Order: sequence, then C-alpha cells, then structure tokens
Amino acid sequence: MEDKTTIVEISMDPTELFETVQSWATETKFAVYEKNEKRTIYSKNIIATTAWLLIENQGESAKLNAWLAPKGLKPDAKGSTWSGRKIAIPNGFTTGPASIYKKQFNKLMEMLKSKSKNIVIQENKNQQKLEKDTFVKGLVAIGIIQLIVGVLGIISASAFISSYPDLGNVSLKNGIFSMVLGTLTFICSRLLKNGKALAIWLYGATILINVAYDIAMGHKFPYFSILFGTFITWKLLTFKKEWELS
Repeated sequence: MEDKTTIVEISMDPTELFETVQSWATETKFAVYEKNEKRTIYSKNIIATTAWLLIENQGESAKLNAWLAPKGLKPDAKGSTWSGRKIAIPNGFTTGPASIYKKQFNKLMEMLKSKSKNIVIQENKNQQKLEKDTFVKGLVAIGIIQLIVGVLGIISASAFISSYPDLGNVSLKNGIFSMVLGTLTFICSRLLKNGKALAIWLYGATILINVAYDIAMGHKFPYFSILFGTFITWKLLTFKKEWELS
C-alpha cells in the first residue's frame, strides 16, 4: 500500500487564495508549518494523527495537497510499514480523525468554489482498487482457512466415529459446516471482485448462520466471530459507494 493524498488544482488569484485559506485555517485552528515563495504548509493535530494541507503556488493557478498521517511523519517524508502511511481524504463514510478532517476540508472546498469555478479534485482510484483487492484476498484467505478446518474435522471424524460415535458425529457436523462457511466466503469474494453489493449481505448472512449453528450445537457463544464479522461487514458498507458496488 502506497502513500495517497487528495490533490486539488485551482485557478485563482494568489492573494485571494491565500486570504481564503488563511481565513479557513484560523477558523479550523490549522497552524502554518512552513511558508516560502513556492509553497505554504498548514498542519493540525487530530487525536493520534496530523492533518496536512500543502499549497503549491503556480502563478495564476495553484495545487492543493491534503492528507492525514501519523504523528511524526513529516510532509516530505515517505510513509512505511513502520512509520505509517499518508491517507487521502476519504470519499465515503468514515469515523475518527479522518471524519473530522473531511468535514473541515469540505468546508474549505465550499469557500474556494464560491470564488472560483475552475477547481479539479483528483480522486485516488488506485487506492480504492488496492483496498478492494485487499479485501477480496482477505475473504479468500478466510475461506481457505474455513475449508482446511472443515477437511481436518471430517478426517478426525472418520478416525473417531467407530470408537467414539458421539464425538465423531459432532466432528463430522462441524467439519461439514466449516466447509459450507468456506464456500459461502469464497462466493462473497467473487461477488465483491465483480462489484456486486450482494457480497455484503451474503457475508452478513454467513455471520448469522454461524451464530445460529453454534447455539443449536450448544457451543460457546461466538463473540470473536461476531465482532470480527461485524467489522468486516462494516468496512464493506463503508466502501460500498467508493467501490461502486451495485
């Protein structure tokens, strides 16, 4: 995963642009991090992250660059696995620092659009594609694990069913059910890859089926499975609009 930022190209009088951005910065409590003839950088700490806004002067036009980054990651530094990555302004539903900066950034865009009609916001299509592919691979991995567990359960059932019928039957049922869940998860991954929103609802239904089975079999309530499955479902819903799922 690479660093991603939101880029805005705007044609506007430099003085008017600076005054508008400075007014916004004062209102939203952004501070000037760096200022010279070529660029001006604003920053603001939001919880455990830093919101950045970089303005590059280009005569009668300018380029705005906005992103969120972990504290300590300077504007010109490249993100890494250890230090964290730069994150663009999200398009869809979000929470936390990204939600706070998104509202403030949108306010700046409204102020600029009231003064200039020549504004182009570049969306990070590559980032969305990468995240979608990552989720697809994640679902495939979950499906593989469930199938392996299912196969092992069926193998152990064949070993126990003659000597310990009850244990063997339970192991057989659990193995078959794990394979069913793995198959459903694979189907979800294919639907997601093909841009089908049905993947979200099928994955949610899979969680409910898992809970119903555990209760019927007298197993312990699957708190972890519910929390993990709910998180995955929520993330899928979060990116539903950005991934253009239908």
